Amino acid sequence: MSGILSGVRVVDLTRYIAGPYCGELLADMGAEVIKIEKPGEGEITRTAGPWKDGISLFFQACNRNKKSVTADMRTPEGLEIAKKLIAKSDVLVENFRAGTMEKMGLSYEQVKQINPGIIMVSITGFGQTGPLRDRLAFDGIISAMSGVTRMEGDHVERSKGPIHDYMAAMYGTMGTILALYEKRETGKGQY
Repeated sequence: MSGILSGVRVVDLTRYIAGPYCGELLADMGAEVIKIEKPGEGEITRTAGPWKDGISLFFQACNRNKKSVTADMRTPEGLEIAKKLIAKSDVLVENFRAGTMEKMGLSYEQVKQINPGIIMVSITGFGQTGPLRDRLAFDGIISAMSGVTRMEGDHVERSKGPIHDYMAAMYGTMGTILALYEKRETGKGQY
């Protein structure tokens, strides 16, 4: 697909909504996005409805315009596949729990050794540092903690969709584009 990001390669290690949607937006703008999925089952949202002709529309809604490969990231062979892709890419997007990339040997410092110009984008609910960094976050949790979910008497009202996931994806995409722009000027990657 042609677009403003033609020639940019992105390694996508994301799942669910926020991370995959960030990768999808980059793909929509012309980047070559290569999603690494778990062998045998793929990303978890491939199993979520609604369905059309046996295909998850939920998966498609956040993963259009991407290429996919499978690699078991819990094995040395799978990590080697990821590292080979990272070496030839401009951007790495991930949305694991804080600390997971370090445990896999793919912290920013380690990835930078593979590819000094890499731009690494991490999308988490509570960031990489701070007192809540180890907590899992889905849209409903962030909605409740931010005050978007409200209670009036016995009635609980929350947003009609995963707005926080989409906002995180948009900010991740904007940050990626700004980092790519800066890299064009300086040649340097960033986290």
